[in-house]
Amino acid sequence: MKTPLRQKLIDELTLRGYSEHTIGAYVNAVRQIAKRFKRPPDEVSYEEPRTLLLERCRMELAPSTLYVMVSAWMFFYSNVLHRDLSRLKAEFPRPKKAKRKRRATARRKFARSSTNPV
Repeated sequence: MKTPLRQKLIDELTLRGYSEHTIGAYVNAVRQIAKRFKRPPDEVSYEEPRTLLLERCRMELAPSTLYVMVSAWMFFYSNVLHRDLSRLKAEFPRPKKAKRKRRATARRKFARSSTNPV
């Protein structure tokens, strides 16, 4: 069942051209706030989602997952609830992204295979 608030979030994301995958992820992140604090997300304070983020950090979720959660909450607060983002940015630090390893081994394999024809 879609609540008016959830539908407004979906509409705002759709108007801005977000993909179906991103819309689903953002809706899920906001739903987690409501579920965790047992009330609608528009009644949750600025500090409470930070508590949820800390819990998720302790679960050792991937930084990209945490980043999506923070982005979803910021979008919800700014574009659906029209709240001030300055306080929100102070409460929601963006997690550091994991550094990717360089794919040098794949390049070396390609270089070897192109120089040694079979």
